[in-house]
Amino acid sequence: MFLLAVLLTVQAPVDSVQIVTRDIPNFWRAYDQAAGKDSAERVRILQTVYLQPGSPGLRDWLRVRLMNRDTVRARMAAAVAQSATRLALPR
Repeated sequence: MFLLAVLLTVQAPVDSVQIVTRDIPNFWRAYDQAAGKDSAERVRILQTVYLQPGSPGLRDWLRVRLMNRDTVRARMAAAVAQSATRLALPR
């Protein structure tokens, strides 16, 4: 409850909010480059192509929503591996 109260008091006025989309192409670039790579290489690609050049909003989201970069890397690596597995299945 305290966290909710803090978040409500620090929100910016609606007319000052900016929508930043530059992280989206970086995510898909990393996703495409990581496909078919081993786990260590996927993590390196996700870190260098998506997370490091990320916008302040992405860094805030990582910190607040996901708690840390290791969690994000692990989840993204798992998603890439799962996607690669799906693509390898016969249809």
